[in-house]
Amino acid sequence: MPEEFYEMIKMPGSNGLAIQDRHLYICQHLLGRIARINLDIVTPGRDLSEYEGKGMDFIDEHPLLVKKFNSPNDLVFDSHGTIWFTDPTYGHHKKD
Repeated sequence: MPEEFYEMIKMPGSNGLAIQDRHLYICQHLLGRIARINLDIVTPGRDLSEYEGKGMDFIDEHPLLVKKFNSPNDLVFDSHGTIWFTDPTYGHHKKD
């Protein structure tokens, strides 16, 4: 990952990161979503939240998803381009 992108990915709740096809994928476990941003439009030094709706979308907003994510934490792409990620229930346990 280019050095200038490290400052921009310090968003609260951001954890797992991966680059695939000129897109940066960010696990935002505190928000329960995975963000995808087109790296061709990113300006180093700007906060990534400025790109919501302008080059950043969220893969958890797909109409075929049956339920919301819990706390996406880590992700990786396999050799076929399929995304794999963990989705633990951090903060979602009911206390007895």
